Amino acid sequence: MAAPSKSFTVIADSSIDADSPLTEDLMTDLRDNDIHLEEWLGKDYTAATNHDHDGANSAAVGGTTGGSYIAVGHRMATGNANLQNFCRFKPDVLFATPVDVSLSVCLKHVGDDADEVTPFTATAAKADYMIDSLVFGGALLTASASYMSVANQVNGYLAFKSLGSYIDYGVYAGTGASQQITNGFQPEVVFVWRATDGTSSGPIVKTTGMASTTSRNITSGATTTTAIHEINSTGFKVNTSSNANSAGVDYAYLAFKSFSSQGEKIQVDTYTGTGVAKSLTNSAGFSPQAVFVINTSTTGRTIQFSLSSMYGSKSLDTTTEAVDAHVIITEDGCDVSTNSAVNAAAETYAVIYILGGTRP
Repeated sequence: MAAPSKSFTVIADSSIDADSPLTEDLMTDLRDNDIHLEEWLGKDYTAATNHDHDGANSAAVGGTTGGSYIAVGHRMATGNANLQNFCRFKPDVLFATPVDVSLSVCLKHVGDDADEVTPFTATAAKADYMIDSLVFGGALLTASASYMSVANQVNGYLAFKSLGSYIDYGVYAGTGASQQITNGFQPEVVFVWRATDGTSSGPIVKTTGMASTTSRNITSGATTTTAIHEINSTGFKVNTSSNANSAGVDYAYLAFKSFSSQGEKIQVDTYTGTGVAKSLTNSAGFSPQAVFVINTSTTGRTIQFSLSSMYGSKSLDTTTEAVDAHVIITEDGCDVSTNSAVNAAAETYAVIYILGGTRP
């Protein structure tokens, strides 16, 4: 929204007492104040009708939960077509999973076709998990008795919307040759996955704690040097892997870094495993609602994802899709088990703590 063209002037009492004349300055101030208020409210604002203010229609702003750019929530499915209403924005990217059922975490971006998502455990790029679309307020489910739409099943959600130099979602065209993807800042974490349908062996993630050219296939847990092979001051580079840069294929990405603003927080920390169960303390000092743990040193390690609404954490193992207890969210961080995915002796890990603007 542009700034008003006229300044607002506070008119002194002495200018409007009974003995004061109607001066040109007074009349100008009165007129300019009216223009200032009209433009600030919305230039075409009419009392008692909907108006556009700071990019949001007043009729569309409801009492939903979540922040303006990050939301973590859980809602019960009905088996019917329904809105899973857990945020105050239209997400660009959504991570979704049932909180206590063995079903893969999946990714959906705003450009996906109806019902299509990218499961973390599938070798095909897309699958029908009954998430029809991303809409203002959250996600629209399809009527079904399966996947995310099972009646009385509680689903967990982590949603992101682009935010300046902290969170960026986008789609780029693959070239088959190494290329720079520019988003205007240096991220600490980058996810890349196929934006459109077709064969793929899984989404990719890279953190700044990984070796310079290394990223990790989320589906297999394997490290690779041909997918996301660099994070730099203006974004990241992708190499020649079909999971990140085939010619003629579009790819979606989510890049972010640590920040704190108006109650919404991301903190990316690192730690070294000991092989002994341990408690991790979030260096930014907040109680997270969502946590990723990613091994940054050893191939074959699966990624762990936990929501505060889960009974334990969600395993992203490609064969079991099991609900386990390898990552438990605590008031100031998380506890990790002795499992090698989160705590092998002398191996290094990134832990991503996330908090939405308000708790659902």
